[in-house]
Amino acid sequence: MATTTYTTFAPTATVPDATISTTVTSLGTIILRDFLLIAGIMAVIYVVLSGFQFIIADTPDKTKTARTALVNSLIGIVVVIATYTIIRMSVSLGTVINRNV
Repeated sequence: MATTTYTTFAPTATVPDATISTTVTSLGTIILRDFLLIAGIMAVIYVVLSGFQFIIADTPDKTKTARTALVNSLIGIVVVIATYTIIRMSVSLGTVINRNV
């Protein structure tokens, strides 16, 4: 008579190379990425709205107000892009430094 052996595999809850600092860093990166995405979308919407105001402005005062709003929204887009770039470079630099240690 033949005997049958069964092997059971218990699931493990460990993640290789996962520490609390990498988890917090990943969470922070995700939150900042989403925040900057929302800020960028808002800035683009503001550019469109202020551009529309600039087009339909009928008095010099309204034109000046719309132009100021348009310039401010373009500055906002530049700030969002610069912030995203600085954060990405910082995270990349931190990752390279941590791997070399």
